[in-house]
Amino acid sequence: RSPPPRISRAPETSSAGPLRDIAVGGPNYLVGEAAVGAAWILLGSYVVSHLTDASEADAPVFPLIPQGETARTLQVHGLRHREDFGRAVGLVRVGAERLLAVGAPLGDYAGTGQSGGVLFYSVSASGGLVPKPVAVFGGETLRPGSLVGQTIAVGSAAVEERDHVVVGAPNSSALNI
Repeated sequence: RSPPPRISRAPETSSAGPLRDIAVGGPNYLVGEAAVGAAWILLGSYVVSHLTDASEADAPVFPLIPQGETARTLQVHGLRHREDFGRAVGLVRVGAERLLAVGAPLGDYAGTGQSGGVLFYSVSASGGLVPKPVAVFGGETLRPGSLVGQTIAVGSAAVEERDHVVVGAPNSSALNI
């Protein structure tokens, strides 16, 4: 049985509306028979449009992401089988720009097996994702298994216009990065 998707709340922005967008990771997302993993943006406006006054037992079930063309613009997925793409996710604010950070701790972005990595995707003004990463940071180059991207935390100080990103690498030596 797969672990539940990881969910991370987006930072506050002036256009966020009554409910912030949410980053969702699914590290076991399948394309064909390959578990490549995926990450989505769940728009706060979509959630608000489906709120009801029904009790929990009567509440209708809606798809996590709207179906059709909208779903394709709100999703990115990994390219390699079992790299755990989407294990950790976070929405990052850099000035007026928003990025989706996606951890892939079993990837080999630095050329070393299971050294992991974090990929950053641009979020367009309409809330969709640009499918090609704008930045990729790999794990250690000499030591396999550092698992960079196992966790991601995003936060900011009230006076700054950018977020700080903390990336977990539970097996990293931090000497051979």
